[in-house]
Amino acid sequence: MKTNNRIRLFAVFFMMFTVILVVVVLVILPRDKKKDSIPPTPFVPGQINRFGKEAEVDTFSSIDPFVVVSSSANVTESGDVISINRENGTLVKISKNNTKVLYPSPVFSFSFADPFVSLVEFENRNKIVVINIASNDSFTLETKETNNTISVSINADAQKIFFLSGFNARTGVSTLYTSSLNGFSPVALIDTAATKVEALSSSSVLLIEEGEASGLGKVHIYDTKNKRLSSAFSADKYSVSPGGLQLLLQTNGGFQLLNVASLSLSQTALPDGTRTVWESEEVVVNIKNTSRDSIEITKVKLLTGEILSRKIAQTRQIVNVIGITENELIASNIDGEIIKISLTP
Repeated sequence: MKTNNRIRLFAVFFMMFTVILVVVVLVILPRDKKKDSIPPTPFVPGQINRFGKEAEVDTFSSIDPFVVVSSSANVTESGDVISINRENGTLVKISKNNTKVLYPSPVFSFSFADPFVSLVEFENRNKIVVINIASNDSFTLETKETNNTISVSINADAQKIFFLSGFNARTGVSTLYTSSLNGFSPVALIDTAATKVEALSSSSVLLIEEGEASGLGKVHIYDTKNKRLSSAFSADKYSVSPGGLQLLLQTNGGFQLLNVASLSLSQTALPDGTRTVWESEEVVVNIKNTSRDSIEITKVKLLTGEILSRKIAQTRQIVNVIGITENELIASNIDGEIIKISLTP
C-alpha cells in the first residue's frame, strides 16, 4: 500500500516537472531568444535607419577658402551668404556659383535684416550706409550723432535703425541711438559698454559686451519703450530665435533659454553641441563635431528635449554656423570652405 502511494506521488511530481519543462522550452525560451535576436539600431553613416540617411553636403564653388569672414556672415532667405571679403574688406553676396560685390570699400562692421544691409566703413565711421539688396537701392545716413559708429542694426518690419556711436576709446563707452529709416532723426537712448547692437523688435534690442580672458561675454536686453536695461546674462555664445522672442545662451554649464519679454531664464534639455541654430521658435538644430571629417546634426524640440531627427554629414569640422534656410544649413568648416548641408529628412 505504501509502495503504491509512493509510485502515485512520484508520477504526480514527474507530470508536474514535465509540464514545467514544456512551458520553458516552448514559451519562455523562444520569447527570450526572439528578444535577443532583435538587433540594435545604431546610427551608421550612409545607412537608412530610424535617424534618417546621411546628409548631403555641397560646397560654394564661387569663392576660395578662408576668403569669407564667417564669424560675421549672414544668410538670406534664398540661401545666399552676405559677408566681408577677408582679402580686401569689401562686402559681398555669395551664391552657389557667383559672387557679387555689394559695397566696394572696406567695411568695419555690418548687419543684415532681409532685405536691408546696414554697414559702417572702415575708414569713415561717421556715416551709416543702408543697402536694399532686393531693389539694389542704397542711401547714406550722416549726422553729428553718427560720429565714430561701431555697430548698427535694423528692424526691417518697423523700418527702425539702432546704432552705437560716439565710441570713446579711453572709457570703452558708446551711446545707443535709434531712428526711423523714413526721416532720419536719431534719438539717444542709453550709454553702454556694449560693442555690438542687434535689433530684436521695434522696442527691444540686444546689447553685447565682448568677453575677456574668461571667454564669457555679457548680453543685456534694452527695452526702448520703457527705457529699461536688464541685468547682464553671461554666455560664451548666443543665438536669437527667428522672431526675436527668445535667446539661447550657451556656457560651459550647458544651455539656458532667455525669454526677451519677461527676462526669465530656464534650463533646456539640449544635447552637447559645437554650435546651435534656430529653425523655428520651437525647434533648434544642434551641430556637433564628432571627428575631423564628420559632424552630427540633431533637430531638437526645445522645451521637451525630444529628438526629431539625427543625421551624420561627411565634412570637415564646423567652425561657424552662418544660418539656416527651410531645408539647408549654411556653415563654414575648418578648411575655410562655405558649405550647404541638406536638412531634408
